[in-house]
This record gives sequence, structure tokens and C-alpha cells, in this order.
Amino acid sequence: MITGLLVDSFARFLLYLDEPSQRRQAELASLFARGEYRPFDTPALVSLASLHLFVPKWEPLDGEVEAVFVEPGALHVVYRDEVFPLSKAVDASYRELRREQYGRTMDIETVYVDESETGGTALFETTSAGINPYETNWHFTDRQPWSGALYKTTWNGLMTTRPAAAITLRGGYRESGLTLYYGAREDAEAFARL
Repeated sequence: MITGLLVDSFARFLLYLDEPSQRRQAELASLFARGEYRPFDTPALVSLASLHLFVPKWEPLDGEVEAVFVEPGALHVVYRDEVFPLSKAVDASYRELRREQYGRTMDIETVYVDESETGGTALFETTSAGINPYETNWHFTDRQPWSGALYKTTWNGLMTTRPAAAITLRGGYRESGLTLYYGAREDAEAFARL
């Protein structure tokens, strides 16, 4: 009884940490679609030929990239799921809470990209891994040099544009297969609810 209560409470805490990021990403995507939010002067379609996504080698396949929705100036990465690595019971409870809260268990993280600048820039609005080790999930906002690659650095899909030392020291990354679609975040949301 107490164990179940602790598991559920911890899963709710994880959702509590994730919910503001999901809400902010949806809000920005709506403004972006209406042209009211432009993190860069002239959004251009990201060069898909050079796009690569990497996940930790030990990541469960359920945490793999399912699809990437691409629109001028933005990438919406859809992960099959967020697999909490420290407890199967917390993972199961968290999955059900996500289904109730968002109507989906797939995770969506948005990155704004500008390739018009020299070298390009990626803007992570609450989707940057920052200094997180894999097992944590604090959401950061920052700009990073755009390399044409995204590296999943935490269990809940937070990313960087370069390999994280903590992941590299634990075995490194593997390249994830990509299924690309042209579409906005609302298209990614509809896809994730199927």
C-alpha cells in the first residue's frame, strides 16, 4: 500500500516537472504557427540531408525516436515513450499519468533551428538537457551552435547539439533511424495520439 502510494507520488512529481515544459512548447508552437513567435529573423527549412539524431546506446527501444516533424525554423522530435530508468513501477505509473494528462504516451520535444547564421543556431525552449545526467529531467532553455545533429541526453528526451560527456563515458551514442514528415507541432501531437 505505502509502496504503491510512493510510486504514484513520485510519478506525479515527474509529471509536475514535465508539465510546464509541455505547456510552454505547445504555447510557443501555436504562436510560431501564427507568425507571432519568431526566434530567428528568417526561418528556413532545416537541411534534412545533414540531420542526425543520436540516443544513448543503452536506451531502451521504447525511448527511440519515432518521427521528426519538420517545418521552416523548427524540428518536433517524437519519441516512442519516456522510459523512467530507475523504477519499472514509477515508469508504469508515469506512463498512465501522461496518457491522462496529454492524451498520449509518446513524448514531443521542439527545437528551433536557424541555419542562416554562420554555422547556425539551435534554440532549446525548455528542451535543453543542460547539465543533466541521464537519470534526471530538469528542463533548461538555451542556444547552442547548430551542428546538424541532436543528442538525446536524458531519459525524457531533453537534447543537446553535441555529445554529452556523461553519456560518452557510459558507452556513447547510437544513431537513431529517422522518419521525417513535413508538419507543425500540432501535426506531431496528432501523430502521437494515434
